[in-house]
Amino acid sequence: METKFQFYEIVRVIAESPLIRQSLIQKEGIIVGMSASDTLNKRDYAVHINEYGETFALPEQLLESCGRIGSSQDVVSHKFQKLLQKLHKNQQGGQRE
Repeated sequence: METKFQFYEIVRVIAESPLIRQSLIQKEGIIVGMSASDTLNKRDYAVHINEYGETFALPEQLLESCGRIGSSQDVVSHKFQKLLQKLHKNQQGGQRE
């Protein structure tokens, strides 16, 4: 069965649904996984949203392609984001001296 999106494809959350956080609407993410298709040939996708450093299971009808393909290196974890913030804060603190 052919999939609507491929691994590491950049997608945007386009539709509102009571099943997802409203803050995800219009956010871009990267496909990092997918479920098997259901009886209607629809599937859920694991979409990693770097802004949150988290991965969400989202139905394909809530997603649209941005026309770009990323890579595994484009996925930024929440832990890595905190490390970057700490490094940035330390750098700013050093500039004040």
